[in-house]
Amino acid sequence: MKQKRNWLSLITSIYVILILAVHPLIFQDKYHNILNVKYYFYCVCTIGVIILTAGYLLMPSSFKQLRSNLKGKKIMQILTPTDLAVIAFAALALLSALFSDWKYEAFWGNEGRLSGAFLLTLYALAYFCVVKNLKFRSWYLDVALFSGLLVCLFGLTDFFQLDLLHFKSTISDAQKRIFTSFIGNINMYTAIVSVYMGASSIMWIACRNKWKSALYLANVWITYFALITGESENAYLALAASFAFIPLYAFHTRQGIRRYVILLASFLTSLKVVQLVSIIFADKVFPIESLYVSLVHSKLVVYAMIGLWILTVILYVWDFKLCKVNINATSATSQTGMQSDVNPWPLKIWKILIFIGIIGVLFLLFDVNVLGHGERYGSASSFLLFNDNWGTNRGYIWRIALENYKEFSPLHKLLGHGPDTFGLITLFHNADEMANVYKMLFDSAHNEYLQFFVTNGPLGLIAYLAIYITAFITIIKKASEKPAVIALMYGVICYSVQAIVNIGTPITIPIVLTFLYVALAGCRENVNK
Repeated sequence: MKQKRNWLSLITSIYVILILAVHPLIFQDKYHNILNVKYYFYCVCTIGVIILTAGYLLMPSSFKQLRSNLKGKKIMQILTPTDLAVIAFAALALLSALFSDWKYEAFWGNEGRLSGAFLLTLYALAYFCVVKNLKFRSWYLDVALFSGLLVCLFGLTDFFQLDLLHFKSTISDAQKRIFTSFIGNINMYTAIVSVYMGASSIMWIACRNKWKSALYLANVWITYFALITGESENAYLALAASFAFIPLYAFHTRQGIRRYVILLASFLTSLKVVQLVSIIFADKVFPIESLYVSLVHSKLVVYAMIGLWILTVILYVWDFKLCKVNINATSATSQTGMQSDVNPWPLKIWKILIFIGIIGVLFLLFDVNVLGHGERYGSASSFLLFNDNWGTNRGYIWRIALENYKEFSPLHKLLGHGPDTFGLITLFHNADEMANVYKMLFDSAHNEYLQFFVTNGPLGLIAYLAIYITAFITIIKKASEKPAVIALMYGVICYSVQAIVNIGTPITIPIVLTFLYVALAGCRENVNK
């Protein structure tokens, strides 16, 4: 069994490295086929690890041992809640495709972004290969962050219109700002950068080694620059999620509190640095709009930035005088950064603030959209008022998605019209309106959860959400003392929040799910012994 575990762990390790390190960077014909290339790369790698894993387990000696291990055990002793959620998700995806009016398209996703039942099934099979066989090592995350660093740096060179690899030499001027880095669409770019931002932030919070800490902080700064220059509102949702939820981990230690304050100060400083660069190199960089404009011209941002840096100095001086923190500690407790050495009240207060913040946002949305008091909030009302023009026509897409869903048959209301068939649904129901008013076809809901709701049905969406929720619960319970595992989870959390206004594709989701799978592999009992 030890030999079997070593073999399966080895092939799974190679697979994980390919997805985390190579998948974000791979391309073939610049942006012309970047979605297809990354899709086929993921499929080949995943099918390969499935075949190797299944082939090994079906060998007579391995199969005999497997039967012996499973004999006499009930299903709940074998499968975890996340296992069940993954199985349900894949089964419902296949059923949705089977009962779809467009069975071929629903299975392959060829009329959408290739996220048909076939790919969703591969996601599920990859889960069992990685979670059950991978021997967790924290350097998997470092490999992923290094690959993400290359993605960010290439994206920043695009911001300066350098086009180092001539990716944009064959696309129109109107599209040059829309595509960037090794990712393609700029919304996909900021989506994947948000994953690296969340993970590197936690590693900076927890790391005790001063040199590694410096590298993680540098990585955080670069992801901030990448998100800001990415000019996509979904980036600010990811940033809001990171700043809201990181204290739940960071506020257990004085180091965590100090470094969280530095994170806030660093982001606000990044805004001003980008503004300065945009002024100095105005003729060489792309102009940035979006929420960035409102933030960077706000005096409150300047005052907050200065105040946070002053607070940082005060915290370090105060901590130095107390002599209660030994940055070079080597005990197991100090290495995790999770053993509480502060009063629990900062964390309790922060939880209350999160609750108040959520209630406050809900009230603002109610006040603007239901009571019609948008004029109270000035320019901010454009972000709060949901209409057809909200979020670059996302409001319109969401409206027609729900209207079309109301017209579905009872079976399709339950299972959806088939994975990745949103474009076909809108084509058959809204083609005239889209062509006459918007001059384009909307083939995605631009909301990953609404997309699953319409195409995979509410059952498919519930199963999809159950994967994340049960996985997060497992990670928090079993791996709270492993910073790398928590960092992987936070990367997924940042992605999950921005997905409310973004598209899930084979460019981004394989990386996000692999982050989640590797984190769950780190939760297996005795995995580090």
